[in-house]
Amino acid sequence: MTENKRLLVVDDEAEFCEVLQDILEARGFKVDTACNGKEALKVMEKQPDNVYSVLIADINMPEMGGIELIRQVAVKYPFVIPVIVTGYADTQAAVESLRVGAYDFISKPFKLDTIYLTVGRALEKHTFLIEKDQYRRNLESEVEARTADLKRLNNQLIQLQEMAQKTRETLELKEKMKHIREYCFSAFHASSFAFLPYDEKLEIFEVNPESCAPGLPEKTVFKSTEIKRDQEGMVTLEAHLFPSDKGYIAIEIQRGQIFGIMYVGFPGDSGYVIDDSTFGLLLSELEVILYNDFLVQHHENEMRKMFLSSVRTHAYTIEAKDAYTKGHCERVERYTMILARRIISDPDRLFSLSVACILHDIGKIGVPESILNKPGKLTAEEKAIMDRHPVIGAEIVKNLYGFELSPVIRHHHEWYDGNGYPDGLKGDAIPLESRMMAVADTYDAMTSSRPYREGLEPERAWQEIQDFSGRQFDPYVVNIFLDCYEEFKQVKTENLGLDLDLALTP
Repeated sequence: MTENKRLLVVDDEAEFCEVLQDILEARGFKVDTACNGKEALKVMEKQPDNVYSVLIADINMPEMGGIELIRQVAVKYPFVIPVIVTGYADTQAAVESLRVGAYDFISKPFKLDTIYLTVGRALEKHTFLIEKDQYRRNLESEVEARTADLKRLNNQLIQLQEMAQKTRETLELKEKMKHIREYCFSAFHASSFAFLPYDEKLEIFEVNPESCAPGLPEKTVFKSTEIKRDQEGMVTLEAHLFPSDKGYIAIEIQRGQIFGIMYVGFPGDSGYVIDDSTFGLLLSELEVILYNDFLVQHHENEMRKMFLSSVRTHAYTIEAKDAYTKGHCERVERYTMILARRIISDPDRLFSLSVACILHDIGKIGVPESILNKPGKLTAEEKAIMDRHPVIGAEIVKNLYGFELSPVIRHHHEWYDGNGYPDGLKGDAIPLESRMMAVADTYDAMTSSRPYREGLEPERAWQEIQDFSGRQFDPYVVNIFLDCYEEFKQVKTENLGLDLDLALTP
């Protein structure tokens, strides 16, 4: 509003100052005057910073002219918008004033419409600079707060992981199983031994060579990686494990729920008679060992779920700025993990990638909503602001201990041929995780509706990604995408909730 805008008119002609003051005050502005540049600086020094919105100064004045005044004002008062006043034919001086920082110029004699129009544009520029500075301050505060929150969550996860690691090292499950195996050979004269831990999530028994005795038929046993918990599957497994043994026992190890199955085989035709009390002690020991190990793994998975849930909350605040991106981070995480599980086997690396996907757009807190929601093509300046979001996001997550999120987030808009941003990386110089995320992110963007267009049909998006293989996308990743395209289509039609188990250690 004009009553809140204060202007300073500087001219050595008192009559000109008075006329301009009357004109502008009639429009509701507060107007102060000064007779030259030095006096103008003294007037400004007596006022609080940024009290003046627009400075209107004559170019030729005694002691200090308009150009020198503009130079000094630009340094001391960067939010004041200078407008220079020149003689009708003094165009060279007007150009010089623009070069040193004047926003516009007015030639004498002037028309009222010219004054109103020029001052109006200068006030718009002043408002823009103030809002931009306030936005920058808010952004810095927001980034600092988000970074602190993520560090706090990260520290909690680190502490829990350290606790779990120490507990796991104390248990030394592999060594204990080795001793139990040797005990079975010695005490029961067993000829073969195997322990198969039960994966509750997958409902299978894992065949682990380290838990089996030497000499077992590896070609048949160790390729049986998905042994279902049903009678038919158990009979088949028993036949593979102990084809030459005449007697064996298969015992489910459980404490309220099953943890695994122990097989002990014996030579001879009649098997071996085991003292129930002796074998009962062994069974009790196994239950304790497995139960403790199960608790450690269970707690680690639970804390990862809580961490992902907290990280998801941060992603929601970004999506809240743009209703059309609701669920975007969630879907990108699902799509990327479909690809990643076919390329990466390390569960910790998968977990880190899952977190990176959820946070890949966290840098958009640095993008104004007017740009995020603009119904049309961005200007060059707006695009430059938008293109900064991977850099801001990488800065926010760079100090999260135990995760390599920063490079993945920074480079998820790089192109395989080097034409992406922010760094123009090319080929394998782009992190593999970023190359996978690029396919997932683009697929979701193309198939999602925006204010200015409807989302593409999945088949059209499929063709676009194939067409840009080798240009925007890694051909290796694209081939995997083509193989699992049906899974991508299913994700789009699901009522999505974050699949917290995608990257958890089994």
